[in-house]
Amino acid sequence: MNMKYLKFKRTAIVFAAVYAISVPALGYADWSLTKLGTLGGVSSYGNALNDLGQVAGSSEFVPGGKDRAAHAFITGPDGIGMADLGAIRRFSFAEDINELGQVVGATTVDRISGFQHAFITGLNGVGLIDLGTLGGGNSRAFGINDSGQVVGRSEITLGSNTSHAFITGPNGAGMTDLGTLSALTGRFSEANAINNSGRVVGRSHTDEGYFHAFITGANGVGMTDLASSLGLESESNSVAFDINDSGQVVGSFDVSPQNTHGFVTGPDGVGMIDLSTTFFDGRESSALSINDAGDVLVSVEIETNVFHSFLYKDGTMIDLNLLDAVVTSGFKTVGFTDINNNGQIVGTGVYNVFVPSSSEAFLLSPVPEPEVYTMLLAGLGLIGFMMRRRAAGV
Repeated sequence: MNMKYLKFKRTAIVFAAVYAISVPALGYADWSLTKLGTLGGVSSYGNALNDLGQVAGSSEFVPGGKDRAAHAFITGPDGIGMADLGAIRRFSFAEDINELGQVVGATTVDRISGFQHAFITGLNGVGLIDLGTLGGGNSRAFGINDSGQVVGRSEITLGSNTSHAFITGPNGAGMTDLGTLSALTGRFSEANAINNSGRVVGRSHTDEGYFHAFITGANGVGMTDLASSLGLESESNSVAFDINDSGQVVGSFDVSPQNTHGFVTGPDGVGMIDLSTTFFDGRESSALSINDAGDVLVSVEIETNVFHSFLYKDGTMIDLNLLDAVVTSGFKTVGFTDINNNGQIVGTGVYNVFVPSSSEAFLLSPVPEPEVYTMLLAGLGLIGFMMRRRAAGV
């Protein structure tokens, strides 16, 4: 047999096997729900997770007697175990986590003033570091990427209501003011998320006094009015909540004082799908989180003051509130906040709607269809077969 053809055939088989292993689950047979517990109090709240399934959030605990407090927490992979991240002064709240387990959020730094500062931790939540402010009394971190660049908002002077979005360098080093979209007032902006290119999204005041969603270039350079580039009304409010590594952005915009529509853009923030108009007959919605596959978490008002969370995946909507794992969880209401690249979703469930503090963080995980397992095993078998033939010199 022609040796070049034989080599090509072997290569093709190996690539086919690798492809079989890397094919994403096209369907989910079921979902499992893991309750994450608390740090000792009656409530916990799940806010973010990474691709290992490590969850970051906040939990009430009782440090002594009747003196209650709340601390940020991190879990192990797949939500197993809950570790207290501590606080500088009594309270801390976790907002995001990266693939290295670095957690960001805010912690009280002074009992008397009640000032809160943005913080970052080391790997796997070890060590809580105060990131300071842009000059004011308060700051808060909302997002972090895998190099440890942190984004959020900070007051820029003491005793003022002026807060600006900020970005840091790797591992939280330094804090740079991102400014605002307004050349006139510049009173407020906040950064909600950052991707691994350092592109930042959030919202900012405009010259007209409205809030508009914005996006920046790499490493936070240049703030662009995303609402304007998407063709949204200038005299209305909008906000960007999340961005993935291809630059797809999710958020919401006002279509009336009583109605908000969720949206998702294409790569680099170009183009937009109005999720309410496309899927929900114009009902109120908001798109909260997006993963690198373009799967989106969407909160929708299905009835007056009744909200369900949906997963926008492959052009369809899945009502997460109606999944068996959620229905049988014992929660009266649930809310979902973040999704990772493996399709795991973190959220918070409330046991008693009349006692909102009776809540618990949870992790919702997809269970692949049986044929996906078969495909994985077949792929592994092919690779093993080829490795044995190569070792035998065939």
